[in-house]
Amino acid sequence: MYEAIIESSFITNKQSYIPLPIFIKLKKRGVRVIVNTKDPLEQNNNYTSSETSESIPNLHHSGIQVIFTEGHHRKLAIIDRTVLWK
Repeated sequence: MYEAIIESSFITNKQSYIPLPIFIKLKKRGVRVIVNTKDPLEQNNNYTSSETSESIPNLHHSGIQVIFTEGHHRKLAIIDRTVLWK
């Protein structure tokens, strides 16, 4: 199975809006798409938890799996088990 894992400390409306069409195309091709981020309640002052909370349902609605990791601060793109960006 093909997969794309995106790890980002913060997911805001703007950040999720830009790659969303790409994620949707990947899903249509049978690629498992996972986004790993901090829980919206753990966000700092730069990003409001409400803005983050609004972007999460958009990802879920598109079939993207969202995982919350406490204390998360990684920024990675992993495609088919190979780290492509960090």
